[in-house]
Amino acid sequence: YLDPDNLGHSEEDQGDSNNQAWYQIGYNTFYTDGTEDMQWELNTASDVILDYNTEASIVLAHARQGSGGNGNHPFRFNIIGDDKTYTFMHNGWLTSDLEAPIDDYLTDSGWYSIYHSNWDDDNMIDSEILFHYIMKFVIDNNGDIVAGVHEALTQTNIDGTDIKDQLENPVAYYSSSLGGWTYNKVANFIMSDGENLFIFRNSPSVDNAPAFNDSLHALSYTVHDYFTAVKTYHELDTRVDQFDFVIIPRYGQLFEIPDFLDYTPAPPNAATLIFPDHVATDLPRQVTVDWEYNKISLEVPTGFKVYKGAAEVANIAYTSDIIYTHVFSGLAWNETVSWKVVPYNGNGDFVSPETWEFTVMSEPDNPDEVPSEVVYTEEVYSGSDPAIISLPAINLGEGNVNPTIDFSYSSPETNFNITILVQDQPNNPLPYPENCAASFTPNLPNNNETTLTFNFSGTLTPNVLLHWNESVWEDVTTLANATFGVGFVTFAWTSIGRGNETFVVNNGGESPLPVSLSSFTTTYGNGSPIINWVTQSETNNLGWNIYRSVSQNTGQMIQINFDLIPGAGTTTEPTSYIFQDEYEVIKGNTYWYFLESVDDTGETSLYGPIPLFIPFSEGELDIIPGITILKTNYPNPFNPNTLIRFDVKNNETAILTIFNIKGQIILTEQFESGKHNYEWDAREQSSGIYFYRLQSKRYSEVKKMVLVK
Repeated sequence: YLDPDNLGHSEEDQGDSNNQAWYQIGYNTFYTDGTEDMQWELNTASDVILDYNTEASIVLAHARQGSGGNGNHPFRFNIIGDDKTYTFMHNGWLTSDLEAPIDDYLTDSGWYSIYHSNWDDDNMIDSEILFHYIMKFVIDNNGDIVAGVHEALTQTNIDGTDIKDQLENPVAYYSSSLGGWTYNKVANFIMSDGENLFIFRNSPSVDNAPAFNDSLHALSYTVHDYFTAVKTYHELDTRVDQFDFVIIPRYGQLFEIPDFLDYTPAPPNAATLIFPDHVATDLPRQVTVDWEYNKISLEVPTGFKVYKGAAEVANIAYTSDIIYTHVFSGLAWNETVSWKVVPYNGNGDFVSPETWEFTVMSEPDNPDEVPSEVVYTEEVYSGSDPAIISLPAINLGEGNVNPTIDFSYSSPETNFNITILVQDQPNNPLPYPENCAASFTPNLPNNNETTLTFNFSGTLTPNVLLHWNESVWEDVTTLANATFGVGFVTFAWTSIGRGNETFVVNNGGESPLPVSLSSFTTTYGNGSPIINWVTQSETNNLGWNIYRSVSQNTGQMIQINFDLIPGAGTTTEPTSYIFQDEYEVIKGNTYWYFLESVDDTGETSLYGPIPLFIPFSEGELDIIPGITILKTNYPNPFNPNTLIRFDVKNNETAILTIFNIKGQIILTEQFESGKHNYEWDAREQSSGIYFYRLQSKRYSEVKKMVLVK
């Protein structure tokens, strides 16, 4: 709830960052029409407003300057029986053509007998009436904000008024008090449910102004470090155009619905974050597949059809959960399973879903010693720190056990959600599954160091902790300060923007990894692609093969080395490799490279893929790439310089941020469209783990690097 006595009204009086419903940062600041020397830049505003320990989710700051006078008028709303607080700010003038019929409609429906004004029922202004009107339709749509807003704005008969037609035809007029041309019948607004921002604009913008660009009712946004700012009056990096609806979630990617008033619901979007991925091999004969579905638009699925080959084998209902699962059991040794997930609703099936594929391992000499199942278990916990989660019994190779995970945090955070995946074989298959005791994937709060104790109730004492860094397995036993006991491991970890983190412990014998790969990169020079990779250790590594593909699909890859590239055998010392791809490449194309290690028994392990764009001319870095992508830095580990490579696609800007394991920002720079090589000199920094993030309008990726002095 709003605490009006603790809002903060100046830089000296900053208020309480937990008071998230409304936060006034001061008159004549960056957020108001103040003089330039009184405005706060975004980096100052974000430092003042955001407290990283409390992670304030929504900050609303608004100072009204209108013909009727100056002041502040955000509104809050609570649905009866729901503890969620909604907040709303209107930027425009409805006029009586819209305000009167909406107010009469709410009165006739008995709305005001249930929900009253924030101020005085007899003195509501158009902003609050619009908020009440929208919330009625949100409630009618069971709390679905996008569906509720869409239905509210597209009504054609509200007390005899065509709301949609009125909003589609704002009226230009000259305001002498504001000193410029503007429009009425404007319902621009910014709305929040405490986790997401929702933005709508019906006033004309530069590209579609029928008479005058409505600069007085501008709406725009920008992403700055951890802080997303939405602003009226002054335009930021990205303009919200007329009739656009924008959703900015607290976590995840921004989502836009253009021409929102004429939007027609379509089949649902694709499922994402499929497990296992399409390169999964050597899996056991029972596999629990899972996928995520984040509903942020009107395309709500009714359910998910699961196919094995051409046959539909399951139909799983949509329940507003994020993660869904299906078990493939009774599989045969060496069986290749093609499967796909098809979200569907009353508007049809999702069109052309990607087909995924995994392969069951060959029958081992001693099947009883090989892990027998991959098990997904979700536990969502909200409560106080520390949290101890007990998981259902699963087979971890030593019989059925009841694993537990203990979390504790370095921050004072008291409420959090944890999603756990525990299995006897990791998401990304290991070369030696018999040397793996268990893997587990917690979803950790960002920027907080978390101490985890994973007790898998085994009888063996592990001595290796592995982490999947989204391209290779890395040995983090030392980096995470891991300690081991009989059947458990305790370690510290900070998750930065990744979400799910996958870890593996060995069974107390040999490591499940023959190779600990610390970097795998590609460059283009002297007319040829150059592949580099570095190992931190190798065990019985006979050598390497390199494959190239025109996509990320392993089915299209070809081997490009004639002879096996010799490995280092068994060593605990770092080893560097370099290979030149002498096959023809086409300029302007992107190729994907895979790296395969081969041990002395013939067992193989596949790493990658990583992309390489072939420029149109040698050394040309100003070619506009087709995608925004963050690549792996090289070298890694490094001392003291490393090269961070990334692409920013046409008509987009991106921000590169480097921060330490505590979440403290080391540097931030913005880059325009093009291909970039950024060299970071870390000689002023201490040894340790660092993270680098590339963030644009529709892309966000975080990678890790290690400085060793």
